Amino acid sequence: MTALMANEQPENIRGRVLVDEPMSRHTSWRVGGPARRYFIPADREDLSSFLAQLPQDEVLYWLGLGSNLLVRDGGLDATVIAHAGALNRLHWLWPLQLWVEVGVALPKLARACAEAGAAGLGFLGGDSRESGRCAGHECRGPWAGDLGCPGGRRDHRPPGASACAPAQRF
Repeated sequence: MTALMANEQPENIRGRVLVDEPMSRHTSWRVGGPARRYFIPADREDLSSFLAQLPQDEVLYWLGLGSNLLVRDGGLDATVIAHAGALNRLHWLWPLQLWVEVGVALPKLARACAEAGAAGLGFLGGDSRESGRCAGHECRGPWAGDLGCPGGRRDHRPPGASACAPAQRF
């Protein structure tokens, strides 16, 4: 497969590919020049196919909701991958272990956790009462690691353990 040239349309893509798309349409500040290529994937397989067709040295920018994002008037000589509204699936793997695609908005994630009884993530949805607190207890170390798994570590809690229960690292 050959790499796409700047204005070529990719093959077998179900998502939307826009050329010279004004970034001002996608930022909360409504500023920004054009992106050379702007891609909204239909799903993960579509994204994978699209990425495989790009040149190896292509500069990529990943765009969520565009909140508090400033793009220079000169635009971006790059490809923008817009995942808001796409790649937004989530499902539970185990109690307190959730599989989340990159396009899931934080309020949706917080709501799913609250509905499952996983306390302490309300701050992700804007609930300042839960910022840094979990079911009335301070959240330290293990719970914070669950949000990003720093250093590749994974936390494990037995089924039914509260969100602030001590975690086992392995």
